[in-house]
Amino acid sequence: MGWHIFLSNGGRRRSLARRRLPRLDPVRRRERLSKKAPTAARRRDGDGVAVLRQGFAKLTRRRRGVGEGRGCALDVVLAEIAAAAAARKAAAEATEGGVARSWVGLNAGVFLIRNCQWSLDFMDAWASMGPASPQYARWGKTLKATLSDKPDAESDDQSALAYLLLKNPKKWGARTYLENQYYFQGYWAEIVDKLDGVAERYRAAERRFGPALRRRHAEGEHALYAAARNAALRKKDGGVPGPDGGGQKASAWRRPFVTHFTGCNPCGGRANEIYSNESCAEGMRRALNLADDQVLRAYGFRHAGPLKDDVRPLVA
Repeated sequence: MGWHIFLSNGGRRRSLARRRLPRLDPVRRRERLSKKAPTAARRRDGDGVAVLRQGFAKLTRRRRGVGEGRGCALDVVLAEIAAAAAARKAAAEATEGGVARSWVGLNAGVFLIRNCQWSLDFMDAWASMGPASPQYARWGKTLKATLSDKPDAESDDQSALAYLLLKNPKKWGARTYLENQYYFQGYWAEIVDKLDGVAERYRAAERRFGPALRRRHAEGEHALYAAARNAALRKKDGGVPGPDGGGQKASAWRRPFVTHFTGCNPCGGRANEIYSNESCAEGMRRALNLADDQVLRAYGFRHAGPLKDDVRPLVA
């Protein structure tokens, strides 16, 4: 799914000492350091540095041949752990349960959802924060107070989604995956000007690997042809550069998974001043014809041009 959020395991925290020390000394696996450590130390250092120091002291007394050099190394390790604990504490002020308190920490423009009861419950919870809700104004204030970088008190869909994942990590976050590698959202303004170049690179690669990839074939065999074509296009020598699904880099020339026309507002009756009607309409035609060509090619046809409705046979 802009970036972005990494979901934790419901916000559960474990002591650093109880997580790390048993790996260093198997004998300590049968002991519970948290019970033996002084209560004051546990309160003073919630990340377990004091407990870990006590455990290391006992550990070095048990082992033979432990000199001053190893004690110095221990101080370095403890200093690094203390620094990491301080960094985690600072980061925790801006996060909750491992999820960033940011309304732009995810992109709600494009998402895939399973058709199941959990999804229906999730959509109900999400919709209850929308404009049709009698609590819409209250939700706007709540979202602004919770999400530190939210500029207004409006309950928009993206802020509401971030809030649900932030406040209900076990119920909603545990079954939500946020993608930060694949170019999933496909912002149209970054894509439409490259579509002609994308189509031309695909045609050149198909010609380079012979006429078989462009042969007219039955629909039942389309999966076999698609697999052979994708294998050819992924080759470093003669293929189409870039990751699957395209991308934002200038060197990414693979077909986009989604072309998302966010901001055009064609159905709202009020045009967005940022984009002209011509650029949105032309971009939609280019994206539609590119997608239509992927269907027509199985039958041996393609559009005569990126903005033309008539079709013509594929040329081998």
